[in-house]
Amino acid sequence: MNLMPIRRAGLHLALLASRTPPLAAVATVLCIGAAVAWAWWMPHARQAATQAEATLRRAVADARRNGARQEQALRNAPQTRLADFYAVLGDARRTELPLETLFALANANGLQLDKGEYKRSYDSQSRVYSYQALFPVKGSYVAIRRFCEAALRALPYASLDEIAFRREGVANGQLEGRLRFTFHLAQTSEPNSVETRPERESATPAVDATPGIVAMQEVRP
Repeated sequence: MNLMPIRRAGLHLALLASRTPPLAAVATVLCIGAAVAWAWWMPHARQAATQAEATLRRAVADARRNGARQEQALRNAPQTRLADFYAVLGDARRTELPLETLFALANANGLQLDKGEYKRSYDSQSRVYSYQALFPVKGSYVAIRRFCEAALRALPYASLDEIAFRREGVANGQLEGRLRFTFHLAQTSEPNSVETRPERESATPAVDATPGIVAMQEVRP
């Protein structure tokens, strides 16, 4: 390896340094160092700025999409809750179903529902029918309690509004009670069809399909 060019360059630099004032030499070195640092930093700075801008754009786009989803969900929330409410109600066209269920559960629990009084009402604002059924019942406390629990589980649109008991004697294990159920029903219709209010019925319509009915009254607001 020929060291003469390197030695010659070193001598030239030493000669130049000896002829240049110290402050000027320091300033030259600083300028050269700053230029080298700037040339090294600029590409990295540009890349970092590009990545930050892309990240910001993605964040803004995600925020807009999430905001649109939340706004849509808020707009649909009342309709969704209303639809869920009507989905729980029974079918007003099949009023015999809850009655048949009650009589079947009574037989399964050793109770006899011999007669009942029924009253129907309609709320035009909520479009909900309410059927009240009053049953005298006789049996043990355990059997009546099991019957009530099974009825409310089988009929989620039913409510037990009244329950009363009396006992003939302390030693008598049989109770005579009175149970009042209310069935909350809605008039279901086919899609895109116009829902119509049923015609007014007589005060005591004949009902042969369900046993134990002695009277039915219809009440409209």
